Amino acid sequence: MPNRFLAVPLLLVSWAVSLSGAEGDKLFFSRDFPGSVPEYFDVEVQADGKVVYRESLDDELPIEFQAPDADVSRLFEISEQLGYFEQPLAAPKRKTAFTGDKILRYTTAAGASSQVEFIFADDEAVQELTSWFVRVADTEWHRINIERAIQFDRLGVNKAILQFHAAFERGRIVAPRQFLPLLQSISNDMKVVHLARSRAAGIAEQIEAGAVGGE
Repeated sequence: MPNRFLAVPLLLVSWAVSLSGAEGDKLFFSRDFPGSVPEYFDVEVQADGKVVYRESLDDELPIEFQAPDADVSRLFEISEQLGYFEQPLAAPKRKTAFTGDKILRYTTAAGASSQVEFIFADDEAVQELTSWFVRVADTEWHRINIERAIQFDRLGVNKAILQFHAAFERGRIVAPRQFLPLLQSISNDMKVVHLARSRAAGIAEQIEAGAVGGE
């Protein structure tokens, strides 16, 4: 007799995989916007949640982190809804300001890929995807800013942490747990002013507790 109790778990696993993309699939976004900071960035999200962020095509030190499961599921779910970018996006119904040349690309584990190029899209699903990737760029700006302050301007560490904390409390930080090693290192660094060390420790506790913007 078939074991009916196995049916529901198997269905749930199948549903979860369909939302997070097949193993080995990748989602890619890039924005080329001269005059902005950064002028270029791209983000690759793998189906297992690994994210790679670069600020140039030949970036030798890309930033890597693990995205929250909920974010990954949503990104791949939207990609599926949009037909994995196999069709061009509808032209905007109104004239919009230039916000950079953008690319959305889906690549399967077998190597097949499809993409759309656009500046702005009226489609809310595309806007949601774009917003997430732009938030990744904003997030990594804070990470780079803090790292730069630690290396070149220890008196500026406190300001960098304050800027990060403000963005964190507004929910603008993607995968805040990627900051934990950095914050914990600052809190233990006696060369950093006490106020910055104390702030870093407090923010780390917030992130670990998932109090604001956590996952």
